[in-house]
Amino acid sequence: MEFIYSYLDIHDFAKKIAPLLRHKLVFLEGELGSGKTTLIKQICRELGFKDQVSSPTFPLLNIYKNNEKNIYHADLYRLKNIEEINELGFYEIMENNNWFFVEWPELLYGSIDFPYTKIKIKNVDDIKRIVTLTYNEL
Repeated sequence: MEFIYSYLDIHDFAKKIAPLLRHKLVFLEGELGSGKTTLIKQICRELGFKDQVSSPTFPLLNIYKNNEKNIYHADLYRLKNIEEINELGFYEIMENNNWFFVEWPELLYGSIDFPYTKIKIKNVDDIKRIVTLTYNEL
């Protein structure tokens, strides 16, 4: 599925796309500054989470809590190989059936046995984005 949205209407777009996320494991691709973290922030709100959502570029993994549920948010931009992912315990997180949003997931392709939803964001200009939503059912 393909969508076009304005960065100014990201809240409405998150309302539209959140119900379409078939899998709790969600990969986000897009160039720097394309709005991956901003979209995750809005989707988390749609899922009922009120925590502050921020980019996990430096800590690599953020956890947002709401009652008994957690949302995990990872940024793999700085990782160089799959061994670094293994050391961080990402596979255990994927098995927990909590929401897990992963920015820059390219290292994971071909090495995981979990179904996932992929959101690919492409900048049209400073405000407009094209989003392609696909599913990997395994």
